[in-house]
Amino acid sequence: MSYELINPLIAGTFNIRFGATDPLDAAKMFWNSFTTANSINYTPQFVFTMRNIVDDSLYHFIVNEKGTTSNVTKFTIELYNVEPSGKYIDQFLKEVDRMRLLFGLPPRESVHDEWDDVDKGKEGFSISDDIIKYVKSHKALKEIAYYWYCPSLYDINVMYSPLFSQQPCPFVQLWNPKFF
Repeated sequence: MSYELINPLIAGTFNIRFGATDPLDAAKMFWNSFTTANSINYTPQFVFTMRNIVDDSLYHFIVNEKGTTSNVTKFTIELYNVEPSGKYIDQFLKEVDRMRLLFGLPPRESVHDEWDDVDKGKEGFSISDDIIKYVKSHKALKEIAYYWYCPSLYDINVMYSPLFSQQPCPFVQLWNPKFF
């Protein structure tokens, strides 16, 4: 099976697709590669979502990290059981598709036939043309040129985000509709 990271959505050379026997293995593969290459310090808690590329099912995960005195970070990942209603998932996936299109990322396979129906305009985006131009020109050069994240997809009160080690820092956008 193949799984794809969709929250956060990352534009750049960082691999967001993982071949694994199950979604939990894919989540561990993502977190290992993400924190090894991009993160400084440890992230106490982070929630993310992966998608099964074959059947379009979504899997939410929560990772908890603990730093040690020897600068080694240990983590646990488990499925995070939160299911926003179908209309919120549809709204979230539409926004994922819009962001992918805006930054020249390939569409989800399940929307290839419907791709013409995705709003291709920038309306509703608070992203300047300069940022779009930067991301499009740097996504082949930087591991993370743009980082888009929707924390409101999860019913959680406190959210931590990884700190990035890249210089200059990539753009980070939080999309925060009220799902709950």
